[in-house]
Parts: sequence; structure tokens; C-alpha cells
Amino acid sequence: DLEQKVDFMGDFSDAFNRMTQQLKDSYEELERRNQFIRKTFGRYTSDEIVEALLDVPEGLQLGGEKREITILMSDLRGFTALAERLEPTEVVALLNHYLSAMVEIIQSHGGTIDEIIGDAILVLFGAPVVQEDAPLRAARCALAMQKAMGVVNSFCEQKGWPRIEMGIALHKGPVVVGNIGSEKRSKYGVVGRTVNLTARIDSWSGGGQGLVSPTLIDSSRGRLILGDEIEVHAKGMREALKCRELLGHNDYPELALEDGGEDCVLLMSPLSIRYLRLTEKHLEEQLEPALLVGLADRRAVIESSGPLSAYSNILLYLGEESSGEVQELYSKVIRPLAESDNRYLIHFTSVAPGTQEWLSSLPRGEELV
Repeated sequence: DLEQKVDFMGDFSDAFNRMTQQLKDSYEELERRNQFIRKTFGRYTSDEIVEALLDVPEGLQLGGEKREITILMSDLRGFTALAERLEPTEVVALLNHYLSAMVEIIQSHGGTIDEIIGDAILVLFGAPVVQEDAPLRAARCALAMQKAMGVVNSFCEQKGWPRIEMGIALHKGPVVVGNIGSEKRSKYGVVGRTVNLTARIDSWSGGGQGLVSPTLIDSSRGRLILGDEIEVHAKGMREALKCRELLGHNDYPELALEDGGEDCVLLMSPLSIRYLRLTEKHLEEQLEPALLVGLADRRAVIESSGPLSAYSNILLYLGEESSGEVQELYSKVIRPLAESDNRYLIHFTSVAPGTQEWLSSLPRGEELV
């Protein structure tokens, strides 16, 4: 009997040790998986969302689902033209500096970075983890991103690079979210009309500006400070989408943005210029005459030969072609100043340093607008 008890205790001890080792191995494997998730998702979203996914794995439903989320989309204005003026190493360094600042802000506000394509960033709020305050989170994030551009541009000035400006769009709507791709390569992403509409709104935003859609405004519970109404025309929509400029948040006064306005000063002598209208796919072929009548650092007043649509894009040509010193200025029409003489306030989206110096040398008179 004693020998049997000893054998039993030995077998029990061996079984206990095996079970303990199995538990230890399972725990270590779980920790390795968790570390992998932290390392992988940590590059796209905040630590809080990663922890939520680890604590509640069903928060990330694979295979796709329909969900109401908020989307933030941003990109730099005139970056293509700017990139052509810099060395490739400078373009990458500038872009990395800009993206490093933006990614940190996005993650601190709980956003999930779905895509970074060049200078464009697509951010999700409310996926993969549901966020009840997603619209307000996204708005705070957009304001913080615009505020941070001052620091980004201080760095650019130290390096001798041009200043850069960012436009942002915020929209809320239904999307399909989930893993998209194949067994060999897939990503967590979103598809749907809401994504396309956000991109359309973003194309209407000017440098230093954020535009919010009506659905996001309705979900913000009156906490946002809004500016001018801007009608966004999207393909397939019979009526324009009435968006508003985002200027601040009632609960976060430190995030308030300037209205973006600069006082344009009347030029002593109007400058004859030409311009092309820019569409989504191409430049209009016909050059149209205009006058440059007022000027500020990043804005100007032009008197065009015909009507221009608010928030349309134009390319200005300054100087005479015969002299071989033509300056190009990509610009966005802000609003009409006087319909009778076709005067419009425009915002420069890309200005070469040499062009900026040339503009600054033009004689000016009294304040215009």
C-alpha cells in the first residue's frame, strides 16, 4: 500500500509538473502573441485601442461588418509642385517630419490610421473599437493637427524648406469595415460611399482649413465652433453638401484656430496675369486674362475675366512668357468679393521661395480686404 501511494504521488507530481509547464508555455505563447499585436497595431493606432483589442478580442471582428464611423482625411496642399523643387532626400525628410508629428497626434486621440499614401492620411474613429464620442474625438484631432503645423513649419524654415499647409475633411457615415485582401496579404480597412465622400470634401478644403460634413455637425451636440458654410459638390449628388469650416471646440479653447484670413493690401499698380482653371482630371486648355490687384503673404485678390466658382482650383501665370521668367502659382478660390467686377479672394496652395520674394517686392498701397 505504501509503495502504491508513493507511485501515485510520483505520478501526480509528474502530471502536475507537466501541467504547470504547459500552462507556462501557453502563457509565454500568449505573451508573444500579445507583443506581436502591440507591435503591429501600435504602428497604426493608440495604445488604448491595442489594449482594448487584447482585453476584448471580439472588438475586432474579422470578415467585415457594417458600422457607422467617423473618418478624417488630410493631405498637404501643393505638395506635388513642392516636391518637384526639392531634392528627393529633402522631400522624404520633410514628409517624414510632417507625418511623425501627425501620427503622434492621431494616436493620442484614439484614431486608427487606415492608410498613408504619400502626404495623405486616412484615419478611422469608431473602428476597430467602437467609440461613442468618435465625432468629437475626430474634431479635436483635426484641430490639434492644424495647431501643430506651426511647429512643423518652424522646422521647415530652419532647413530652408518652403512652408507647407494641410487641408482636412471630417465626415460621419456608414461603411463596411474588416479585413480586406487575400490569405497572403490583407489589411484592416474600410470601403463605401462615405470614404469617397470624405475624399471629395477634403479636395475642397484649403490650406490650414478643416471642413466638417452635416452628419458630423449633427453628431457633435453643439460643441464645435464653426465658420463659413461651404457647398461641396460631389459626383452622383443632386444637391450640394453644405459643410462648415471647423474653427474650434467649446470644451478645448486652446485648440481654437485663426479664421485663416489675411489682410490683403492693394497693389500700387494692378499686375496683368493669366490663369488656367484646374479640374479633377486635367487643365483647361485656354489661358484667361486677369489682374492681380491685392496681395498678402499667402492670399491675393484677383480680378478675373469671367466668373469663378468658390473653392475651385486655378493655376496663375505671373510675368511675360517672352521674357522666359514666368512664375507659376497654384491657388484655390476662396470667395467672391464683388460680383460686378469679378474680384475674388484666392489662397496660394504652393509658393516657390523665389516667387514669394518676387511677390514681396511688388509695391503696395492701402489695405484692401
